[in-house]
Amino acid sequence: MLSHQDSINEIAKVIGKGNSLLVVGAGINVSLGYPAWRDLPTLLKGELLPEYDTYNEDVHHSIPEYIEGLKKTLHDQGRADNYYEYLRVTFGPTANRFDDTHLTLVRMPFCGIATTNFEPVIENAAKQVLLEDGLHPDCDAIDLCDPQTYEVFSFVRGLSHNKQRQSILHLHGYYRDPHNIVLSHEDYQKRYRVLISSDQGSVTGILGTPHQKVIYALSLAHPFVFVGYGLGDPSLMELLESVKTDFGRGRPVNYAILPYQRKPRISEEDVAKDQELKSRKLNAFGVMPIYYDVVELPDGSFNYQEGLKKTINDIAEAVGTPMPTSKINELTKKLLKK
Repeated sequence: MLSHQDSINEIAKVIGKGNSLLVVGAGINVSLGYPAWRDLPTLLKGELLPEYDTYNEDVHHSIPEYIEGLKKTLHDQGRADNYYEYLRVTFGPTANRFDDTHLTLVRMPFCGIATTNFEPVIENAAKQVLLEDGLHPDCDAIDLCDPQTYEVFSFVRGLSHNKQRQSILHLHGYYRDPHNIVLSHEDYQKRYRVLISSDQGSVTGILGTPHQKVIYALSLAHPFVFVGYGLGDPSLMELLESVKTDFGRGRPVNYAILPYQRKPRISEEDVAKDQELKSRKLNAFGVMPIYYDVVELPDGSFNYQEGLKKTINDIAEAVGTPMPTSKINELTKKLLKK
């Protein structure tokens, strides 16, 4: 297993070639007030259905299955609209439109950016970068869940780090159309549906839906760099595994910046062994992880943001991406709101 610095240098080299695709998850937007994936069950229950069972991963198996049950209960009560309105408001624009980390990511020479998030944060950061470069601040959200798929086709065909950032691909929907957001078990079934049940278990029909086809095609043509994404989505991981099985050989071709929470009184040797074990499991999916330490706060909670942002900055420095200024002037804010 590579050292942390060697891992930084390797991913920087890949990004520097200009052919990798940035895939952004919920973890990168938590500092702006958006919920982390792991917090959604508690937030949905507290806001919409306080009397509903508390999420328990041993009982509910997965977050999408828990949300499916809560969503069905709301539907049976005639309150389905409350669910969709909550998603629209929760993932809509906030006063904190983006931060320096988002600007740094947008400035890196990725050929394109995709996200499983529903909020417009990356688009806002891209508009700011375009404005700073003296260009028209125009960056659209492309919703893969939208039946109008021609924009997705244009996005895939137009990927190039030499072009200005004109669009962001939202893999699991966009806040403006909450009815098509991919969040519950049924939503995942619709986009990555299981076609066959056998004695060996469920078998997903690879390339049976537009989502599967687009993600497979992107992964085949471009190394993925996951940021703020926990790799806990079995649908996406299965597609990555399929690409590796069909075409992969040797070292992993995708990269993920992941948190590592140290156990109390664990030695550095044991940390290295544990990370090596986790890395081997991810290597089977064609993914090489780059770990950062999670910071424990005095109240017993954990800060995932500090280590993530430091790692992103270290990679940007190795790539040669300029660091953004820490403050945005008021004129720029007004222009972006227009």
